[in-house]
Amino acid sequence: MDTFHVVGIIVISLGIIMLFDELPLGALIILAGIALFFGNEIVDSLGDPTPQQIEDARALSKCKLLEENIYHGYFSSNTNKLNCNGVIKNISTSDYEYSMGLLNGDNK
Repeated sequence: MDTFHVVGIIVISLGIIMLFDELPLGALIILAGIALFFGNEIVDSLGDPTPQQIEDARALSKCKLLEENIYHGYFSSNTNKLNCNGVIKNISTSDYEYSMGLLNGDNK
């Protein structure tokens, strides 16, 4: 059990005790405790790459990087220009770096 689980259990217990005194506040505290108890797993699972992301990263790694970090103005993100089997693709620099990080094990 990690800290979030322990705190979640304590908050849920406090909410149950509060139910006898003030029903709405007790129910709200119980919901907060449940969020603490399960929230850590939900947030951790959001960072896990999907099989599709890994497959896309492998496909991008086979492309030849033509230009890197191309500036498109203040309101647009920078891109990388890739040659993928004769097809020119413009991929945002952050997406490209994330994909390469997946393959190198840098991202979770």
